Amino acid sequence: MNVSKDSFSDIEDLLPRFCEGKTSLEETRLVEKWMSEDADNRRLVQQILALNLAVDAQKFEEESDLDNAFNKVKRRINSSSKAWWNWAIRAAAVLSIPLLFSTVTLYLQRQDQLAQFQIITAHAFPGMRSKVLLPDSTVVYLNAGSTLKYPSRFSESLREVELEGEGYFDVRANRNSKFAVNLKDGISIEVYGTKFNVDAYQIDSMVSATLLEGSIGFAYCGENGKRMLHKLQPNQRLTFQPKDKSLKINGTEGLTETAWIDGQFIFKDTPIREALYILGKHFNVRFTLKQSLNDLSYTGKFTSEPLELILKHFEISTNMRWRYLDDAVDAKKRTIEIY
Repeated sequence: MNVSKDSFSDIEDLLPRFCEGKTSLEETRLVEKWMSEDADNRRLVQQILALNLAVDAQKFEEESDLDNAFNKVKRRINSSSKAWWNWAIRAAAVLSIPLLFSTVTLYLQRQDQLAQFQIITAHAFPGMRSKVLLPDSTVVYLNAGSTLKYPSRFSESLREVELEGEGYFDVRANRNSKFAVNLKDGISIEVYGTKFNVDAYQIDSMVSATLLEGSIGFAYCGENGKRMLHKLQPNQRLTFQPKDKSLKINGTEGLTETAWIDGQFIFKDTPIREALYILGKHFNVRFTLKQSLNDLSYTGKFTSEPLELILKHFEISTNMRWRYLDDAVDAKKRTIEIY
């Protein structure tokens, strides 16, 4: 070895900082030169790097002392004897093996757990739609202004996601793993392998669920906090008002509720308030409706027409009128009055 006691004294002061990436360029070059002179030198650095990993892995379990571990090694390096040096390095390596095996395994297990519970957030911005493929191959379409949160990996017994806004779910069937969609106000959809649409925007009071195939359960907190569950059959639409706990189930073909997936608006004798609600979500506008127009309904189909043209058709069919209430074209959400 080409390093004297005094030279090594400088090196040993640098090694902990070098292994943490905190040395200057000149100090880094000095350590790298020292490492290139002898395999034992490189082995010592490997041991310190491993101890650093061990400390990271054990932080959540107990307090690990890297300095003491390193000092146990360097206290043995007091002799210039090559034989003593070799023995010290080999001893340090042997002493660290049990620690490394246990802590590295623990570290990898911890990383696997963290990866499993890492939360991913998917957005569909105003005026846009998004398609999301979940870890279990379930497909979710998000309507404009919607957000979906889900883990990067599902557990074996539970597949759980959180939705704010509107989403269409084509859930991959798995009898051994329950699928649940958590909504606002403690509401959740329990899924049993199915295709359904959920509408639960945060700014809206109503929550609705439309079932196309399979079976779902609509769960919510009833009076006195009691958990209630209503199961839907295909071609049923459930609407729920969280404030007064009122619930209604109607038959539906599902066309109006799911046409947005293909960028369409399909109205079939649809109440005017509901039709405006659907348009408002897509075009990111707010409608105010004159009370006397509440009984109006509309039938029609639109694919890629601009909002102004759609409202023109509404005018012709219903004799209603509309106008913008603000002059700011760049407003985040413009307001349109229907009168």
